[in-house]
Amino acid sequence: MSLVLVTLLGLTVVADGEIDLPVDDVQAALVDYAAHPSMLGAITESEVLERVGNALYVHQRFRLPLLRDREATLRVTWKTEGTRTTTRFRVDESRAPAKADGVVRLEQLDGQWLLEPTRDGLATRVRFAVDVDFGGDLPKWMVRDGFAHNVPRLYEGLRRLAREEQRKRARAACPSAVPGARTDVADAGEGVQVVVSSVDERARQEIRRRAVAYVEARDLGLLDDAARRGSECPGMVPRTFFEAEDTADGVMLTVRPIESAHTPLLRAIAHDQARHWPPPAN
Repeated sequence: MSLVLVTLLGLTVVADGEIDLPVDDVQAALVDYAAHPSMLGAITESEVLERVGNALYVHQRFRLPLLRDREATLRVTWKTEGTRTTTRFRVDESRAPAKADGVVRLEQLDGQWLLEPTRDGLATRVRFAVDVDFGGDLPKWMVRDGFAHNVPRLYEGLRRLAREEQRKRARAACPSAVPGARTDVADAGEGVQVVVSSVDERARQEIRRRAVAYVEARDLGLLDDAARRGSECPGMVPRTFFEAEDTADGVMLTVRPIESAHTPLLRAIAHDQARHWPPPAN
C-alpha cells in the first residue's frame, strides 16, 4: 500500500492514498459494516440494522482513550458513476436503538469515500473525508487531530478487509465451491490430478464452467494471478500449468509445476487444500 497523505482542512480530515487491490474488493470491504471492527480497533461494535437498496442503516460503538464510549447510527449510501464509486455516510437517528447507559451519542460523523481504479484496474485510489464531533468537553481541533493520527491505520485495516473480500470472491469462484461438489486429489505424473464431481447435472455444468474460466485466465497470461487469488482452491497453486478435461461427473484438472523440482511442494499444498476444503469462514 502506498503512503497515505492526510490533510487538515478546518475541522475536516482529508486523506488520499492507494490500495493495491481492485475497486470491487475495496468497495465490498467498505460496505461490509459488520466486519468493520476488524478494520479499526476503536470500532468495538458494528451492526447492520437494515438494508434498503443501496443504503444501509448501521449502529456502531467506539472505544476512545480516556473517554467514555461513543456510539452513532449511520445512514450509508453508495453509487458508481463512470469509473468512480462514492460511498457517503452520515448520522441518522431515525433507526437508532435505545441509547446505552454511560455512552455518549455522536451528533456528527459525516463523510465519504471516493474510489477510482489505478494501475490498469489492479489498484485503487482511495480518497476519504470526514467531519466528526465526539461531543463532551474536548475541543474539536483535538478530536480532529486525534482522528487524523489514526487514518493510516484505517487505510491499512481497509486493505486487510479488502484482501479478505478478494479471497472470499476467489473461493466462491472455485469449481470445488459449487454446492454439492466433491473434490478428490491424487498424485499423477509430475503433479496432481484434481477431480471435481457431482451427482447433480446442473452442478456438473457449473463445475465445468468455472474450470474453463481458469483455463481462459491461463490463456490470457493471468495464470499466476488467477492461482494467487484462488490459492485456497484445491490445486490452484501459483507457478503451475494446468489443463481441464470434462469427465462424466464433472471435470478433471491436471496440475504440474513449472519447475519439476517443485513437484513435492505442489502435491503437499494440493492435498492440504483438499483436506481442509472448504476453508473456515472468517
